[in-house]
Amino acid sequence: RSAKRTRAGRSLASLAAHASIVGAVRSARRSGSNAASGPGIVHAVMRATLLRADSIVIVSGGGVDEARLASETLTWLESNGYGELVRGAVVALNTSTQGTNLIKLDEIEAHFASRVREIVRIPYDPQLATGAAIDYSALRPFTKEAVRELAATVIDGLPDRDH
Repeated sequence: RSAKRTRAGRSLASLAAHASIVGAVRSARRSGSNAASGPGIVHAVMRATLLRADSIVIVSGGGVDEARLASETLTWLESNGYGELVRGAVVALNTSTQGTNLIKLDEIEAHFASRVREIVRIPYDPQLATGAAIDYSALRPFTKEAVRELAATVIDGLPDRDH
């Protein structure tokens, strides 16, 4: 193994630990499966999942560093043969902290808009900010609406398997 490949692998593992591919959705008559990936993006199982995926959801925080990591994940996917998934991807732009700079969010959204099919903003919600398991019933109404919009956006982009 070359030193260059070893460095690239380490850097990708570090990147994957910070930027998550949250959903790899495979549709079969509108049923789906989800695969969460952090450090495992380079794992063989995740590669097999990506090969079968019709759509992916990339979660990015509202900060510049978080968006950069999510963008690097998209670049890794493109350079490893998953460009079609990137072009059809949905980015969930999570404003997980109160007072997220809306000007920066607009810039981040514009960046992702040039690379993916759709961006859905997920507003700040204390339930999401904890990073723990989410109780949907405890989400604020605006957050529930954004989550429904995200789900609908993903489903709308899935190929029709009935024909």
